[in-house]
Amino acid sequence: MNAPFPLYDVVATCADAALLGIGGLAGLFGLFSRRRAPRTPSAYLVIGGKRFPLTEPIRLGRTSWYRITGKSVADLAEEHAEIFRAPDGMWEARLLAGEHMFVDGRRSRHNRLRSGATISLGKSQQVVFQFMLQN
Repeated sequence: MNAPFPLYDVVATCADAALLGIGGLAGLFGLFSRRRAPRTPSAYLVIGGKRFPLTEPIRLGRTSWYRITGKSVADLAEEHAEIFRAPDGMWEARLLAGEHMFVDGRRSRHNRLRSGATISLGKSQQVVFQFMLQN
């Protein structure tokens, strides 16, 4: 029986494609376009005039705030809030412990962040920083 493409040739070609990083059968048959999603701008936090780049999720709390600023804040939980990138690429802030997180002056438990958003943590709101997107 003659097949239009002998199985050995297809497997060998797929192996060659995988070695080249083309993506196996999908790359071989052009099932995915070569266009890439636009790059999302990087983000950073502004704390006390210093910029801290966000390359991965960050958890802020009593210990991390002390390491960054040298100031102790009693009403923060050990891991009070988290800044992270959602699956759709947007940055979000989420309250992990405690009761007090404010985004742009409004109390919040989970919030999408816009560039320039001011976030404060703790009942006394002594922990204040700004979220910025870098263009």
